[in-house]
Amino acid sequence: MTAGSVFEFVDACAGETPIDELIERFKRVILGYGFDSSACGSWHGVGEQRSNRFFFVDWPDNVIQLYAEKNLERRDPLIFAARRRITPFVWDEVYSDPHLPAESKELYQFAYDHGWVDGLCVPVHGPAGYQGLVSMLARSKLALSPSERGLLELTARSIHEACRHTLGFGVSPEPVPILTARELECMKWVAAGKSDWEIGQVLQISESTVHFHVENAKKKLKKSTRTEAVATLVMHGLM
Repeated sequence: MTAGSVFEFVDACAGETPIDELIERFKRVILGYGFDSSACGSWHGVGEQRSNRFFFVDWPDNVIQLYAEKNLERRDPLIFAARRRITPFVWDEVYSDPHLPAESKELYQFAYDHGWVDGLCVPVHGPAGYQGLVSMLARSKLALSPSERGLLELTARSIHEACRHTLGFGVSPEPVPILTARELECMKWVAAGKSDWEIGQVLQISESTVHFHVENAKKKLKKSTRTEAVATLVMHGLM
């Protein structure tokens, strides 16, 4: 597979080509690098408001069924790694991660049992807690050069954005409420672990005034706890 083919695919993703056709072209491109299966999806939000979806997955039907029935997404090591990494990674890099939960390692056996022995994954990170993953699977060990990994990363990011844009997934329907300068200032100190009294000493205002501003911020953000309010502000790049 040539670099020119990858660039043609990237141009197609930025054009008017139907998404179904783009997905099929993506599969043909990665097949040229030795990957015969792939999946693309994302998740958005935190806690009970967290949502996720596959944009496409071309695993065998029985594998998809088992993955869903056993709720394997909850302990998928590739999703675990995608949350902690920015650059593409291969399976061996994840398996050797000392932070990988033991139950997640069991999923490698699940993959091996179905014939896959290697894979390249491209994590995607966006605003407001948006995360995505494009996973490419191979039935033999691969030795990709840096340039090949770079081309595959470009290919994966292009198809992911084409899918996300087409479906509108991960785009917040409501803008983040506007906090006053004082409310935001108080919340930044809350994020630093300061109590209302300590924040009051720093800002030279009363403890009750600090509490008033923090409660107003929580109400505007529609969050019941300070931790949730801080997380919302962080996800939207406001602190």
